[in-house]
Amino acid sequence: MRPSFAALVVLAGFWPFSATAASWIHLSTSEFEVYSTNPEKESRELISVLGSVQSFMRTVGLVRTSALGDHPRTPGCIVALSSREEYSPFRLSPTAFGYFRHGRLCNYVVLQDIRDEHRPAAVHEYIHLLFRQADLTLPLWLNEGLADFYSSFEHEGSQARIGGALLSRTRILERRSLIDLPTLFAVDHKSRFYNDGEDIAIFYAESWALAHMLAMDPDYAPGLPRLIQLLCKGLVPAMAFKQAYGKSISEVETALRAYVPAISQSSPKLITIDTPAIPIFRWAEEVQSEFLLGDTRGTMP
Repeated sequence: MRPSFAALVVLAGFWPFSATAASWIHLSTSEFEVYSTNPEKESRELISVLGSVQSFMRTVGLVRTSALGDHPRTPGCIVALSSREEYSPFRLSPTAFGYFRHGRLCNYVVLQDIRDEHRPAAVHEYIHLLFRQADLTLPLWLNEGLADFYSSFEHEGSQARIGGALLSRTRILERRSLIDLPTLFAVDHKSRFYNDGEDIAIFYAESWALAHMLAMDPDYAPGLPRLIQLLCKGLVPAMAFKQAYGKSISEVETALRAYVPAISQSSPKLITIDTPAIPIFRWAEEVQSEFLLGDTRGTMP
């Protein structure tokens, strides 16, 4: 059974927070909850998009609710703020419009706003939440690469499109040389490629490009689920790629270097998905408007 929001506040000792003159609304499905200071219409659109993303991830086999139960062990909670000012006390990066954190009582996605131009960032962070709830312990390059790949998600009704080019990534790939794959695979949260300006830019761009090839190229897409399984078991990349594809790391790198120049011209895949559940709506209780963001201050990546 999910703990009530009020119980979460009391149990976690949440840091008091309120958005100036903002009213909080609460939307929920059996899978996750949204707490938002945005208008109801925009908040409903957000939960519809994220519900469709989850349906898509089940369709492609990366999230299986049957393995998690109807209610994941750690609830998913989307905190959707509506301005830079509201987000400022909780910002972790000067350039990020949102972030995922594993909290004591919830898995959180915190968003600066839910404007259309920032929707890919919202989907990216939500993919991290889904991976966490599915117990997918992916290496950093694949975690970020797949989150970027799936951030291109678009849908209309039961039709989803995935795999569109990300201009911010293709522009970096056009002006920067690729990192050799052994270096890419060794990047962790302490590496310069994850923390230093231009280096982090090429890390994200190349991780996205490799994930895009693994998910879209007919020579690699069938083996991606197997690769994910092997990497989650802790196999080193060389062994995982060999078992999943029968290829060495140098062969994969050669394929990637040939793939990147045409990546901006790739056509999205069309996939039929289930229609997500209609969310339950209510105005948040007064205790909720004092909020749970304090829990994100003591969370883990």
